[in-house]
Amino acid sequence: MSNLANIRTAIRDILSSIPETNNVYDHDRTADGDWKRFLDLFRTSQDNAEGWLISRTGVQTQFNQIYRKKQRAHIFTIKGFMQFNDALVTEHIFNNVVENVESVFDINQTLNDTCETTYPTWGIMEGSPGLVVDSIGFLMYGNVLVHLASCRLCAVEKIE
Repeated sequence: MSNLANIRTAIRDILSSIPETNNVYDHDRTADGDWKRFLDLFRTSQDNAEGWLISRTGVQTQFNQIYRKKQRAHIFTIKGFMQFNDALVTEHIFNNVVENVESVFDINQTLNDTCETTYPTWGIMEGSPGLVVDSIGFLMYGNVLVHLASCRLCAVEKIE
């Protein structure tokens, strides 16, 4: 039996435990094309748009000869964004938040004991050291410019 739900919850809880992350969802969010309603899902107390979205975007299974068990590698895409503000130099702030997120996942390689490791030795993310930040850039959400980080994380579990 797969531990997918517990792994997804652990990723959300770990991400939510970081003081600089706001509005963490364990799934993609939409508002049926209504950008104002979409951005309202991510409003902070300072009226900025910030958020993190977690989605499983791939899965691989193999039979491990050593354990004599199946292993499953869940690939998650984690996207974080923060509303752009040139006067506050939010690029620096956002980059620091991304560094903190990366560090927290580096020290929690079993995702609160829900998986074997986030350092896969096989599969499409073989050799990846925990959370991989694929890109950091800008994106327009409706009429709001945001910093966007796109990350991947592989959680390997034994299937009993």
